[in-house]
Amino acid sequence: MPVKVSVIIPVYKAEKYIRKCCETLFQQTLEDVEYIFVNDCTPDKSIEIIKDVLNDFQDCGDRVTIITHEKNLGVSQSRQDGVDRASGDYIIHCDPDDWVQTDMYELMYEKAEKTNADVVICDFMVETAVDATVNKQYLPFDKHEIFRAVNRGTLHAGLCNKMVKRTAWNELNCRFNNKISLWEDMSVVLPLLLSASKVEKIDMPLYHYRWGLSDTISSYIYTKEKVQSMMAAADYVGEFLSSRRLLDEYRREYLDLRLKACDGFVSRLTCFDPGLWRRSIKTSFLGIINSDLRWTHKVYWILAKLQCDKLIFQLVKLKSRRREC
Repeated sequence: MPVKVSVIIPVYKAEKYIRKCCETLFQQTLEDVEYIFVNDCTPDKSIEIIKDVLNDFQDCGDRVTIITHEKNLGVSQSRQDGVDRASGDYIIHCDPDDWVQTDMYELMYEKAEKTNADVVICDFMVETAVDATVNKQYLPFDKHEIFRAVNRGTLHAGLCNKMVKRTAWNELNCRFNNKISLWEDMSVVLPLLLSASKVEKIDMPLYHYRWGLSDTISSYIYTKEKVQSMMAAADYVGEFLSSRRLLDEYRREYLDLRLKACDGFVSRLTCFDPGLWRRSIKTSFLGIINSDLRWTHKVYWILAKLQCDKLIFQLVKLKSRRREC
């Protein structure tokens, strides 16, 4: 029986949450779904829990594959290994600390088949320790607006709420860069969205992101290394645009993406480095002023261009103190 959908789940330190993830995956109403777990040398009992849940869903056993890394290779390599192994008509990712509606893949698959879409997007729930809220996704028709929506965050740059036709993925030949540990999903989502002949959306929150919990994949603290990873992801998108001779067409949007990536340097004093920040991007004052950044961050960038490092440091320090109050 042909596989309709391949679900890729990178596994690392997820033992607290992976049981619910697996239960909602194995209860999917869509038949012919394969589940590819990539064990990135997790040091906990995540894999044992997956196998334990499978005891209650034995009919899923022949549709589950576990790829094991002998050493920790990072989430980018885990996602890529899953994509390389996938045999489904469509590919989607799921993080092991999250969970899904049991009809999620059936609804997204039917939408893709009915509309012949390369990508289908759904809304999602953001689950915190205190509440859950719906995150409605904004899907413009214009590709420039799609790029801007990703930059603004009104269109989520993650993979877990996007089902992608495998032929579209293969034709794009878009691969994860294992040097990118943060924004690894955005580095392929943007090329996929910009290249897709058709993108559709389901106006239902089918995916549940756990957010703000200290030990989940979706929780992180900005460090210089992670901001540099975001910058590398932006570079990766730039390489894609250059390879397709699209850089001039999307120059404004690409500049905003670069500014957004580098903007992490003003988020925390722990990763603030005005010299590296200034060297990370070359743009004009007009480019900064016309960007989609908040006006306060535009001020930071203009001061950086003027090499007013001491003044920037004092402003960032004041901002951090206000955050602590």
